[in-house]
Amino acid sequence: MADKRSAIYHNMYTMLDAGLDILRVFKTLNQGLQGSYKRSWEKLEQSVVAGASIAEAMKQQGGAFDKFDILMVAAAERSGNLPKALELLSKWYEFRHRIITKIRSGLIFPFLVLNIAAFVYPLPGFVVGEITRNEYFGMVWTVLSIFYIPTICILVILYLGKKIPILKYALDYIVLWIPALGKGIFILSLSRYCRSFYMLSSAGLGAIETAQTACELTGNAVVKRLLQGGAGAARAGSNTSEGFIAEQLSAEFVDLWHVGEESGTMDKVTAKLADISADRAEFCFETFANWLPKVIYACVCIMIIIQIFKVFSNIYGGLGVGL
Repeated sequence: MADKRSAIYHNMYTMLDAGLDILRVFKTLNQGLQGSYKRSWEKLEQSVVAGASIAEAMKQQGGAFDKFDILMVAAAERSGNLPKALELLSKWYEFRHRIITKIRSGLIFPFLVLNIAAFVYPLPGFVVGEITRNEYFGMVWTVLSIFYIPTICILVILYLGKKIPILKYALDYIVLWIPALGKGIFILSLSRYCRSFYMLSSAGLGAIETAQTACELTGNAVVKRLLQGGAGAARAGSNTSEGFIAEQLSAEFVDLWHVGEESGTMDKVTAKLADISADRAEFCFETFANWLPKVIYACVCIMIIIQIFKVFSNIYGGLGVGL
């Protein structure tokens, strides 16, 4: 099922582009929503009717709307380009949903196999009486903890990272070293920056505010550090790219950015860079989704082989003693 936010933004874009006023759009939209989405968008409609802007109404609902969405809508309202921003938001959430679905679908069965293997691996020793029940479950937990403890730690860091930035930076740095996945996240963060830069610039924001806001929306603290000098360079009257840490970015990315600045076609260049980066990020995520199950299967096979050798060792060892 497609991402709900993508469908909502697409429907809003279609109705606004057809000439409907915003209140009628909200009324029509809310008729087709259910659950938490319906409650959030009904509150949004009430706030807009009361005189708030859409971005202000979104901000009033705390975490119901992403910062990315609020900033995009705010910039679009100021420039009168709301339909275009909603169309781009729809495409962004559709892309994100596609990536998440590919990774999730590729991991469900391997993790099921892993959990079964954790219970099977120490089973022969328990059956023949070499280990007690407590030792058996201890071994099961040891195998599972290798995978689940890092996962729990990551979730805790993600939660605390909102309050302790250094933890978020450390996690973002470590994630970038994971084969395929790290490269995908790095490239996707560049795509988010370019997409945000294009959307904010198209919405009418100035160069300084565009560069600063786009940097906040990269999604990765390490990539943000590489690009955050762009706002300072723009504030000093220079090209945005002069503030990038260019040696840690691809030559193609930097060269295309320079071309956009020199030719005055930043809208086209940033949109193109966003599309190119998104395609490459998707390829990296597909590679990760394809290879991670194979790695898990290989680990399970190694566990089974080790257990087989132990069983044969016990059998032939016992026969040797008997002789």
